[in-house]
Amino acid sequence: MCAQNELMLQASDLQDRVLQDRGFTSEAGIAGTPYVNETNTEGSFFLSNKTVIKSLTRLNCYYGNFEFVSKGKIHLVNTAGIDSVKLDGSVYVYRSFSPDGQNQPKAVKVIERKGSNGIYEFRQVEYKPEVKAGGFIDPKPACFEWVDPVYLLEVKDKIVMLKNVKSVTDLFPKNEEAIKKYIKENRINFSKPDKLKRLLDYISQL
Repeated sequence: MCAQNELMLQASDLQDRVLQDRGFTSEAGIAGTPYVNETNTEGSFFLSNKTVIKSLTRLNCYYGNFEFVSKGKIHLVNTAGIDSVKLDGSVYVYRSFSPDGQNQPKAVKVIERKGSNGIYEFRQVEYKPEVKAGGFIDPKPACFEWVDPVYLLEVKDKIVMLKNVKSVTDLFPKNEEAIKKYIKENRINFSKPDKLKRLLDYISQL
């Protein structure tokens, strides 16, 4: 209970800062949703000190973080000290990368792990402000807009977003030609998790 209370206090401070930085304090009146699942379900937060905290939670893909409710207030989880999160049969970890120019820890779903290497999926939601009517412009409400998933490759603590062949070969300059050949012969698609699992198996042997 003490660990949970401490986690909640730190998370409250984090949320207040993030909400101020992002420019809005309420989701009322915003079309769409930033949540993978609207309903809070029980998740397990595995801390680095081996403590396990169970709490009702849901993943907010606008912030790239889990949130929970305490005393009627929504809190974002403080990512410091969290090893992993298990929710609805999936495992999530926090990794720092920069899809939007801000290199901050974000919750990513584990697709596959091979030792210190891994493939992760990041789901992102963008906030689109309200468009007011004027001239030939039709009005549009503020909304949350989903972006195609981003897949990440982790190799020995290095994280890259999988956009093209070069994003992989830059990690293995000595094996560049072999990797290019493998990707071509096996038709590796950087948006297909099953194909990326095969790629992870291959590069984990290099």
